Amino acid sequence: MSAVGQSGEQLPLKIEPNLASIQPTTKTSTIADDESATEALGADFSESSLDVVAAARHGSHDIKADFNVVVSSLEQQTSVKIQEALPIGRIQFDRCRMYGREEHIAKLQGALHRVNKKSQNQSGNHTEFVLIDGLSGSGKTVLATSVQGDVERAPKGAFLQGKFDLAVREEPYSALASAFQDLCGQASDILGKEAFDQFQEETAKNLDPQELGFLHIIIPSLSRIVPVPTTSTETDAHVRNSFKMNDQKKLLHSGFVKFIRLAGATFCPLVIFLDDLQWADVSSVDLLKVLISDEVNTNLMVIGSYRSNEVKEDLLEMIDDLRMRQNGTAGSKRQLLKREESRRLSGLPNQDVGTNLTLTELSLENLSVECVKDLVMDLLSLEDESTTMPLAQL
Repeated sequence: MSAVGQSGEQLPLKIEPNLASIQPTTKTSTIADDESATEALGADFSESSLDVVAAARHGSHDIKADFNVVVSSLEQQTSVKIQEALPIGRIQFDRCRMYGREEHIAKLQGALHRVNKKSQNQSGNHTEFVLIDGLSGSGKTVLATSVQGDVERAPKGAFLQGKFDLAVREEPYSALASAFQDLCGQASDILGKEAFDQFQEETAKNLDPQELGFLHIIIPSLSRIVPVPTTSTETDAHVRNSFKMNDQKKLLHSGFVKFIRLAGATFCPLVIFLDDLQWADVSSVDLLKVLISDEVNTNLMVIGSYRSNEVKEDLLEMIDDLRMRQNGTAGSKRQLLKREESRRLSGLPNQDVGTNLTLTELSLENLSVECVKDLVMDLLSLEDESTTMPLAQL
């Protein structure tokens, strides 16, 4: 593929790292056309292309990164200038969308609609909990964030996002802390002065100084909502370690629950997305169980994603427990004891999951060949299925 310079000479095209633009470079030897370029690449091109197709079949949305990897690999293996050989002018990343996930998107939007409907009708408290599972690269994060625009277009909607990290699994509440750190920093912009002043007043009134002190260690930007109690002078490290002790954990959990109740009543809707739940620490799983079981919550939707092949026992137990409780099953003696322990640590009255909680589970499988074919056709701006189907079938 080449471009014509001011003097009429043929200039090869260069792929920028982000593929956002295509620019002419200095003159070098070129390959005459796409057919001869593919022939020159031979088997190496077909085998390396499998990386892109495999990522597409798993629903990967980061096609640009995959393409750059393939280009770099091929240039190292051959003497051919890949940027000159491939039909770069036809590649249209902007045309790519989510493929084969229409049913999942509809269910996710349905959960959001139910929260909005309850809020608008003021017909009682309601929490939606959506769990998305699949292998790495299957598109869980892209699916979860597909509703972010709808949430943020609401007058007081807030979409919070936190991600658990295997490297900091010993640091409790990391994803929840990250999510609410952002909320506290943006609250005044989302709400406006009058609603923000009321949110500040309600937070100061409903949380006691000890709860605020513990919350501030986890969420430093909480100080933008309410002043930090001067009685909390312990170091962050000491307080974080103390969260493993039941009394401190109880205070922190009750503070979190109260704060999220207030946030849910203020932000309409409040959506919390927690990514990579398979790496969540035990304390975070305990707190999550309390939050989604709290019958006082309003306008709350929690989305959690996890790798189905790496999930830990504590998360599996929570999911199994929620399934049984929503179906009206009492559960085993062990599960009953764990529920009671979660309630006790929350410092809240005994409560069960009832009609206020709707659990939705979405499992992402590999994309069909037909979906991969559609992706390739959009990516290369092609209309001929006979050209794209062989690549999709690799």
